[in-house]
Amino acid sequence: RRIVQEAQEIVPEIQPADGAIEGRVVPEGTLKNLRRGDWVLCRNLRPLVAAYMWLLKNKVKSHIKGKDIGEGILALIIKTKAKTLPELSAALKAEKIALVEKLIRRGVRHPAYHPKMEVLYQRTEVIEFLSDEVETVAELKRLIERIFTDEERGIMLSTIHKAKGLENDRIFFLCPELIPSKFATQDWQLEQERNLMYVAITRAKFELIYVRGDQFLADIQSSVNL
Repeated sequence: RRIVQEAQEIVPEIQPADGAIEGRVVPEGTLKNLRRGDWVLCRNLRPLVAAYMWLLKNKVKSHIKGKDIGEGILALIIKTKAKTLPELSAALKAEKIALVEKLIRRGVRHPAYHPKMEVLYQRTEVIEFLSDEVETVAELKRLIERIFTDEERGIMLSTIHKAKGLENDRIFFLCPELIPSKFATQDWQLEQERNLMYVAITRAKFELIYVRGDQFLADIQSSVNL
């Protein structure tokens, strides 16, 4: 019932099933309360990758759902033909500039907020974050292959998009303030963002825990005990 009440802020007509249990919504939670079997959902990739590395360093198994997401990131790295991490960083900056110029040529009025720019930014954020964890491009590729998988490994980390149609007893909603995206500038895009918020909330069967960005930063600077 509590989760349905939360979802009613977005879709007022939704109603709980007859006999539904009360459930629980935690407005200010922490990832330090994660348990085996929990899911962590987020709109963007970088917080999920940061959570993965935090869990890894604390010897807790996890994975980010979506082998295809990892393949997209790897394809971007391969496209740059970079042989070193500094070369890769420079090439990614050039990719952003090239995409902006391409969108301008196509007549896009605000290229910096185009959906293709968001995809590129999310991928480059992951690459830049993980580059600090490795010494070579080859190591970076192997790390990305390990992180993004559809094999179940401990705690599941997932984008909200990848969690559509799925449910779990406990959902940790990471960095909800990322909705709406800064790339959502048109009415139809803002409506999609509202739908995404609704999807995140309603993945929880019994308990929904919000983990705000400032708390998340505090979490990943501490240890976890699962």
